[in-house]
Amino acid sequence: MTNFCDKPVVVIAGATGYVGSHLAWKLASQGLPVRCLVRPEAKKTDTDFLASLGVDVIKASLAEPDTSRALTGARVAVHLIGSIAPSKGESLEELHVQNTKHFVEMCKMAGIGKIVMVSALGSGPRALSCYHRTKWQAEECVRQSGLEYIILRPSLIVGHLAGLRDSKLIRRYLDIIASGRLVPLVNGGINCLQPIFIKDLTEALHACIQSNSFGTFELGGANVVTMRQLIEELMRIKNAHKPIIGLPAIIANAIAICCEQVQQVPIISRDQIILASQDNICEHNALDTVFGIQPTSLQDALQTYQVAGLPKVELACTKENQ
Repeated sequence: MTNFCDKPVVVIAGATGYVGSHLAWKLASQGLPVRCLVRPEAKKTDTDFLASLGVDVIKASLAEPDTSRALTGARVAVHLIGSIAPSKGESLEELHVQNTKHFVEMCKMAGIGKIVMVSALGSGPRALSCYHRTKWQAEECVRQSGLEYIILRPSLIVGHLAGLRDSKLIRRYLDIIASGRLVPLVNGGINCLQPIFIKDLTEALHACIQSNSFGTFELGGANVVTMRQLIEELMRIKNAHKPIIGLPAIIANAIAICCEQVQQVPIISRDQIILASQDNICEHNALDTVFGIQPTSLQDALQTYQVAGLPKVELACTKENQ
């Protein structure tokens, strides 16, 4: 892969999220000039962490045309805005498609040369889940923008190295493992995943920023495991063994309907049950073949959760949770 620019100014949209905070940390450590675009209502603790890295932090809304000024002089824009858990009254179409349309227009107005986007493995026009369909539609906005682009589709992202944010799914299960009497898994957790270490993903993003290559690439980790095996490994690492119970999809859906009715951010949704009923494995893992990154073993990635004192994730909607 050839150099796109020696030291391009990089704008990260969604910088207070899990991937965003790790990417800002990674790029800042490499000496790249970074500009973080965050929501006006972003938490001070999140923006303080970004500021501690020495990056520029700009509070702005994608829907405001003047926001394009925040991108002036940048060569690459990284799009990380998205959510698997929209709040009540907010749709995945708004989170993914509308935000991406605003993002693309903003990049065009600012003269951005290249977009790097993190989507999701499994995205497609006929995907069963709304999450994956709207991710595909967001990808299409980028592909049809006329700008250079690289789209990455990772499987489940795991591990924690920096910042205050963590994978919401993993943190939720860690909390259940720590305080619950048992661990419920939809259909017993028989769906297969290919979890990718957050460090490997940020290294791939770094390579994308420095490269003049373009296209859409699937990314996965070194191991294919069932959801049950993933949870069992987490319990082993935390030395807290709890019984796992299978939650039939029909019962899980009934619970999800109730949660969607009464909770501002449902702890589980019907769309998430669809996701939990499907495999999420790369057909062609580009992590090694395209980016030259040897995937980290799942065991090594999950070992990062042995570190004490990681913040408990609030089950609240954020558009920057990628």
